[in-house]
Amino acid sequence: MTELQEAARGWRNFAMATEIAGQSREKAVKLTIDGRPIGAMARHLVTNADLLRFLNHLRISGLDIRWLANTANPNLPVRPAGPAGEFTCSPDWLDHPATGLTWYGAAIYADGVGGRLPTETEWMAAAGPGEYPWGDSPPDAGLANYGYHRGSTTPIGAFPAGVNGLFDLAGNVREWCGDAIPDAANRPLRVVKGGGWASPPADLRTSARAVKLPLMGSATSGLRIFYPE
Repeated sequence: MTELQEAARGWRNFAMATEIAGQSREKAVKLTIDGRPIGAMARHLVTNADLLRFLNHLRISGLDIRWLANTANPNLPVRPAGPAGEFTCSPDWLDHPATGLTWYGAAIYADGVGGRLPTETEWMAAAGPGEYPWGDSPPDAGLANYGYHRGSTTPIGAFPAGVNGLFDLAGNVREWCGDAIPDAANRPLRVVKGGGWASPPADLRTSARAVKLPLMGSATSGLRIFYPE
C-alpha cells in the first residue's frame, strides 16, 4: 500500500467515525444534466478549519504529507507552526477557503468525507447556464473576490450565491476538478475552475478552464465536494 493509499484509508476511517462525512452532504445542492440527476455539490468550499483537522490527523498518523499539501510556504494560513510541529491557523482565517492542498490531497480529503472532486462537466452544471454563476452580467467587486481586490481569500459565503444557491463558485479560490488533461510532455495536468482572488475577470467565466500540475498546492487553489448519485 502506498503512502497515498494509507492516507486515504486513515482519513476516511477518521471522517466516518467523527461524523464529518455526513455534515456537508446534508446541505449540498442537488444537480441535474438534461433532466437526469447526477448528484449534489457542496454549497460551500472546504475551509481552513476543515484543512486543519485533516492535516493534523494525518500528521499524528506519521505519514509524509508533502504529497498532500504545500507545507513549505510560510504565508499560507494553515502551516506547521506549533511547538510539536502540529498545524496551526489564526482564528481569523478558519472560515476562509482551504488553500495549499495538492490535487492528491484534495482528492483524498473529498473521498474521506464521502464524496469526490467534481468533473469539469459537473462543476459547470453547478454553476448554471449563465456566462457566470450569478448570470450574464460582468463581474464586479460586489459579486466575487477576484483581481486582487481583497489581496487574499475572503470568508466563505461573503458574496451572493449563484443561481443554483452555491457560494464562491467564481472567485476566492480556483477549484480542483477530477479531470486530467495531458500536456505536450504527456504529464497529467489537472483542471481547476472558477478563478480565484488573484484571477482576471475572464477566468471567472463558467466556460473558462485552467490547468495545474497535481503537486502544485498554492495559495489560490481550493476544493469543493461533489456527492455522486
